[in-house]
Amino acid sequence: MLTAKAEEIDKVIGLELGADDYVTKPLLSHHLKKQFSVHLRVRQCQNLFHRLGFTLQRPRRQAAKADREEQKEITEKLNIIVLKSIGI
Repeated sequence: MLTAKAEEIDKVIGLELGADDYVTKPLLSHHLKKQFSVHLRVRQCQNLFHRLGFTLQRPRRQAAKADREEQKEITEKLNIIVLKSIGI
């Protein structure tokens, strides 16, 4: 959500209404770029979780449903993304 309303209550309401993020004007380009990169990393993690057979909202499906080699490859990629996101 992009808005000029910067009060805390406005941010809370915006997030409760379903916004993934709440960005106020004036925009700081470096801040916006960082927020965008965070959202991309989150999306990458969600996609990898989905390919592994589970989501953040539901319990993980049994490993037998996924090819073990593919699961290992995806897990390694996920570990790399997580390590990069925390600066290691």
